[in-house]
Amino acid sequence: MKRAVGILGRVVLGLVAVAFLTVVGIQYGKIVMKNIALRDELDATQRHVVAMQRRIVDQQRDIARLSDPQGAVPEIHARLHLVSPHESIVILKAAPSPP
Repeated sequence: MKRAVGILGRVVLGLVAVAFLTVVGIQYGKIVMKNIALRDELDATQRHVVAMQRRIVDQQRDIARLSDPQGAVPEIHARLHLVSPHESIVILKAAPSPP
């Protein structure tokens, strides 16, 4: 009888250990998956920040150029298709393709 109780106790202890390790393994797997998702999100955010920093530099360069009349006037003329005295607009079109 004592032997049967001893074997039964070991079996129960083994099942408890397997259940405990299973729960720990499942939780660890969830943590790893969440960590991978957060790493990917962080990488995407860092790429976005770098792109925004480049955009800021480009915008500051445009602001500096357009703040100077020597840079603003040609831009205005180009956008509005204006010409200064003694200038003319030349519009080039592609040659028609042969039939």
